Amino acid sequence: MKKFFSIILAMASITAVSTSCSDDRVLSTGEGKVNLSLTVDDDVTILSRAISDAELASLQENCRIYVYSSKGLIRKYHGTDEVPNEIWLVSGDYKAEAWAGDSVSASFDKKYYKGSTMFTVSPSATAEAKINCKIANVVASVTFDASVAKVLSDYKMTISNTKGSLEFDASNTGAKGYYMMLDGENKLNYIITGTKLDGSTYTQTGEISDVKSATEYAVTVKFTEKEFDPVGGAMFTIEVDESEVEVNDSFELTAAPKITANFDLTQPKAGEAGSFSKMSIYASAVEEITSLELSGLNKLGFTQSDVISYMDMTDITKQELSDFGIEIKCPFATEEYPDGDKRAAKITFTAELLNSLGNGSYSIGIKVGDNKGKYRTATFNLEVSDDAVKTTQVADADVWATRAVLTATLAKENATGIGVEYRTGSGDWNKIYVETEAARSTSFTVELTELTPGTKYEYRAFADNDGDGNPFTSGTIYTFTTETASQLPNSGFEDWCQPAKVVLPAATEGTLYWDSGNHGSATLGKNITNKDESVKNSGNYSAKLQSQFVGLGVIGKFAAGNIFTGKYLATDGTDGVLGFGRSSFTSRPKSLSGYVKYNPSAVDNITNDAKANGCVEGANDKGHIYVALLTDYTETYSDNTYPMIIKTKTSDRRLFDKNGSNVIAYGEWTSQEATSSDNTMTPFEIQLTYKRTDVKPSAILVVCSASYWGDYFSGGEGSVMYIDDFTLNY
Repeated sequence: MKKFFSIILAMASITAVSTSCSDDRVLSTGEGKVNLSLTVDDDVTILSRAISDAELASLQENCRIYVYSSKGLIRKYHGTDEVPNEIWLVSGDYKAEAWAGDSVSASFDKKYYKGSTMFTVSPSATAEAKINCKIANVVASVTFDASVAKVLSDYKMTISNTKGSLEFDASNTGAKGYYMMLDGENKLNYIITGTKLDGSTYTQTGEISDVKSATEYAVTVKFTEKEFDPVGGAMFTIEVDESEVEVNDSFELTAAPKITANFDLTQPKAGEAGSFSKMSIYASAVEEITSLELSGLNKLGFTQSDVISYMDMTDITKQELSDFGIEIKCPFATEEYPDGDKRAAKITFTAELLNSLGNGSYSIGIKVGDNKGKYRTATFNLEVSDDAVKTTQVADADVWATRAVLTATLAKENATGIGVEYRTGSGDWNKIYVETEAARSTSFTVELTELTPGTKYEYRAFADNDGDGNPFTSGTIYTFTTETASQLPNSGFEDWCQPAKVVLPAATEGTLYWDSGNHGSATLGKNITNKDESVKNSGNYSAKLQSQFVGLGVIGKFAAGNIFTGKYLATDGTDGVLGFGRSSFTSRPKSLSGYVKYNPSAVDNITNDAKANGCVEGANDKGHIYVALLTDYTETYSDNTYPMIIKTKTSDRRLFDKNGSNVIAYGEWTSQEATSSDNTMTPFEIQLTYKRTDVKPSAILVVCSASYWGDYFSGGEGSVMYIDDFTLNY
């Protein structure tokens, strides 16, 4: 019988309280909500055992969840902690996919799971989307019959696919090997080697054909003495028992609890003694909250204990804590459970407690756990001070290459002439004043501009009048370093090489930063992307991207001239698998500029998929350049890890989505008209629109194509784009 472990991403019907919430109720509308849950069939058994903490953590970290609409990918999550407590979607039909584990070509311990399901979202209803993820590996095990040792010593059997291999011998008999097969690959090759009694080497090869995922192939190797022909004959018979993978382990993964507040919990709350109102912090979980811990209480004046575990406290101690000024409610009332929800908690620090504190810094740690062993921590920082104005350490994400956004606090409301001053090294201080009225909300921001990239700065708060008629300068100095103004390697497209049939936009194959579809087209003698010296802005060359039909006669496909940051990984039939983007890019430019010459042809190659996405036969082709900054999310294909894996095969198509959750910023240039009638190149600039400014990127993606619908093998024969001198502007 099969058992299951589940990656439960079930979105509970409570909503984490937003920063504007101050009521004692967690609100939930229930409209267009999705409960997304995953069950994953676990592995073949060696011994019945519990999943280890290390295995659990690995699956949590590597789990990928995708949600698709008719328009393509609309949600992407990496790990259970990325999934919000609730997913809200407009009415319609959707597909959810999930992947978990490690995609390794061949391994004795790394397994991979995948699954999908369709679901429909409608108003005033909760859609249930349960994905059953099955093991995606082909599994093989080897048993050597006792007869083998009679004729061979040091024997082993190596089983391999096109990308990896595993060795089985007497020391690991019964071990299970897990293989990730490429698209279209359906066989495992094997080779038996050993030393015969006369000291000579023996080798026997063969294959296991028509292999399928989620299937174990138990191989038994036997000596066949009667059948053995000493002149070149096979010494062993190979018996293969094919069976569906059985499962025996069971466990759950759940999204960790969330901690929010009726104020910005990421910033210290600052003020003068006597100026504070009550502050509330909320916790919500998918499962029942079973632990709630506060630490750092001694400094607040709670002498009974510096750390308290609310669930373990007696009623008397709970009352003492409440009388002190910290009120905790768990279960806590929600709309769905007005009498109390065990998945929700509220922690309130009363105004009386906060206003009793002396000048100083206070940090209260909060740790919330659920009945599945998942935890979330947060820190409530409080600054009590007589300073007229206070600053805090700027967050990394608020420091750009040429600007920084600092947070400051007006601690005395009658202070005037307030602001922040900054400098580099021991230079003069530059004062930035803030309208006092604009700062009356207590917390305000100051933006420093025209900074130098890659430079360390100091800053501090000041006031011309501290409220008592005296000038004030903070004694606390903070520092930050601006981002570097990183550029793209070979951005002038001067470096090219051709180690074999494929033309590469790099000085050597080992320095490849840009790549193209040449790896596919060159198999038929055509490089659709190449250097060009007739059209250029500067230097010796530009990059020429020319769309054309690649094949023999009517056999082949239309290929768009293209270039992209990343690497062409594989050809699946006549389709490409691409590693999109380049990692280790943490700068945030304002725009990408460069030079382009584009001449479109009429669309004469068109597929139904292209028609469905706006391509019109006979209309002009469309040139396309786009740039995106991406998070640290990655995907893996056959041991190659990139920010995104792109597949153009119709049955397994995975294309770039500018609205994907891993896209921090995006901008594009398109044209369906010729940019010039001669060899002149036209300057362009693509402004980046930032969807998120709270994180820094980890990767950059730049894609150029002479045919907008090239992903669908559609466009105009002869459409050509020249590009040169790309610059990232900060």
